[in-house]
Amino acid sequence: MIEKRQHPRFDPEFFLQVFDLKTNLPVGKVINISKTGMLLLCEKSLKEEDKYAFWVEIPYGYTTTQHVAFKAQCVWLKKITHEKEINCGFVFINPSKKFAIFINELINHISFKYKQKTPEILSK
Repeated sequence: MIEKRQHPRFDPEFFLQVFDLKTNLPVGKVINISKTGMLLLCEKSLKEEDKYAFWVEIPYGYTTTQHVAFKAQCVWLKKITHEKEINCGFVFINPSKKFAIFINELINHISFKYKQKTPEILSK
């Protein structure tokens, strides 16, 4: 598979569950995220190239908002051979200002924590 991400990806340090906006049923767990997309671990297969409306639950105390809605398109799927789960790659579609702020704050928080844990010699 050819890498198409244009921005670095980050692994959330806390559980981020993604839900279907219409049904409120869980879709998957965020494995990693960038400014333009995310990798979800899903229990059921979604359709490649389809567009979805989701919302993500934000951990209590992280922000004043408890959830934020967004749209994304599935750009690839990969079944995990020994599990029932599927990795699904998504690209965000026209993110709202609220969602863009959430993503930027999340990435800044993660990268700040990472830099604090990285030995000085490795960060040069």
